[in-house]
Amino acid sequence: CAQTGVNRGALAYLKGDLAGAREHLGRALRIDPNNARAHFILAETFLKAGDLLTAAPSLREARRLGLDVAGTLRSEHPEIAGDPLLAEFFR
Repeated sequence: CAQTGVNRGALAYLKGDLAGAREHLGRALRIDPNNARAHFILAETFLKAGDLLTAAPSLREARRLGLDVAGTLRSEHPEIAGDPLLAEFFR
């Protein structure tokens, strides 16, 4: 089920296993491409790796699906709030 993949992906992300997180989240998104949280956590794996450009499409999709991306980024990743590459997500 998609939620299991999201949960496993989130746990892998928290443990620092970015590749494992991406694998679980990718599977979850193949099952449920409209899972905003999966898109957001996938973006987080790229943000943690410093790859802001690759994170952007997943952040856009999470926002399109109704997730408060700006609020979530502010609370979970305040260190990137001023980055010009992510300015569109803080408007």
